[in-house]
Order: sequence, then structure tokens, then C-alpha cells
Amino acid sequence: MAYTPGPGDEETWPPFSGRPHDPRTPEDDSDDTTEEAIVDVFGYIADALGAYRKNDRNEYDRVLREAAKAINIMLGESK
Repeated sequence: MAYTPGPGDEETWPPFSGRPHDPRTPEDDSDDTTEEAIVDVFGYIADALGAYRKNDRNEYDRVLREAAKAINIMLGESK
């Protein structure tokens, strides 16, 4: 009896085209932390807004300095 590939067999699949849910899509092993840095900056801005609403100038300034540091790191500048 000869083997005949069916619809679920890899031999019948079209060529890989890079679709995200294709099981042949390679895992993303990058160390791209841009999204994490943006989330951190957003958190600092939210904290600064809270300090501003409480009229806490010292906390407001401190948090904005932290946000500026995070932005500089994200941009590749060290400061």
C-alpha cells in the first residue's frame, strides 16, 4: 500500500510565507526591550501625573527625571 499525503501533512503545505501562526514561523529570540522601555516611561508619566495632582513637586520632579533617564537609555544615549 502506497503512502498518499493528506491535507494535514507537511508535504501538502504551501511554501512558508512568514504568517505569524504558521507552525514553521521561527521563535523570536531577540532581546528587543523597546516595548518594555516604553511601558516603563508610561508608568513614570502616570506617576508624575499623580504627584502633580497631589501637588507634590518633589515627587513630580523626581519621577520626571527617572522618565528622562529611561528615554535616554531607550534612545541609546547615556545620561
